[in-house]
Amino acid sequence: MATHERIRERGRRRGEAAERQFIEEIRQARRSLGMSQAAAAAVAGIDRSTWTRIEDRQRDVPAWDVAGRMAAAVGLDLRLSLYPSELQPHDASQIGQLGALIDTAGPGWEWRNEVHVAPGDARAWDTMGTHRETRVTMPAELESALHDVGALCRRLNGKREVAGSPPILLVVKDTPRNRHVARLAADLLIPEFPLGPRDALALIRRGALLPASAMLFLRPRPGPRPRPRPGDQVMVAERHQR
Repeated sequence: MATHERIRERGRRRGEAAERQFIEEIRQARRSLGMSQAAAAAVAGIDRSTWTRIEDRQRDVPAWDVAGRMAAAVGLDLRLSLYPSELQPHDASQIGQLGALIDTAGPGWEWRNEVHVAPGDARAWDTMGTHRETRVTMPAELESALHDVGALCRRLNGKREVAGSPPILLVVKDTPRNRHVARLAADLLIPEFPLGPRDALALIRRGALLPASAMLFLRPRPGPRPRPRPGDQVMVAERHQR
C-alpha cells in the first residue's frame, strides 16, 4: 500500500536509470563501430548537435521513434519491457481493509503503514502492527483481489526471507470471487498460511505472537477508522476453517 509520493519517486529513479543506460549503450555501440557522432546522426536522420547533446546528457532522450532510430544507427534494437513493481498504489478498498483490520485486531494495537521489510531494502509491508502492552509486532499485507496466487506467495516469501521469516498476516477482501480463487488455490495457500483464522484472531486480540502466518478474509468498511457493527463476523475461506 505505497504512498503516491513513494511511487512517483521510484518511477523517477527508474526512468533516470533507464535513460542513463540507453545513452551509455548508444555511446559504446557507436564507438565500437568506429562511427563519429556526425555519421551516426546522419544514419539516424537527426542533427549532429542533437545527437551530441543527448550523449552528453544536455537534453532528455527524445521520443521513442527517434530513440529507436538512434539505436538502429549503431546496430541496436530498442525494446521496452515493464515488470510488476513491489510498490502498489493503495485504493479505497485497501483503506477499507485496513480499517477493518484495525477494528478486528482491537484497540491494543497501533499501526504504521509502509514499513520497510529490512534496512536498505526498497520493499515494504503494507502495514505493521505493534501491540501497546506486549510490544509484539505483526507485519500485514492487504490484497483487494486474488489473481495469480503463486506469484503472490513468491512475492510475500521474498519479503519474509529478507525480513528474517516472521509470520505475516494476509488480509484479503471478502468477495465471492476471492473466496472462489482461494478455494481453487488452497493447495498453495494452506501451506503458506497454516494458522487457522480463529486461532489467529484469538492470538491477535491478546497481543500474542503468531506462531505461523495466517490469512483472513475481511469486509472493507468505509472511513479511516470505522466502528464495528453488532453481528459483524470475520469471514474466512471454507478450507481455512478447518
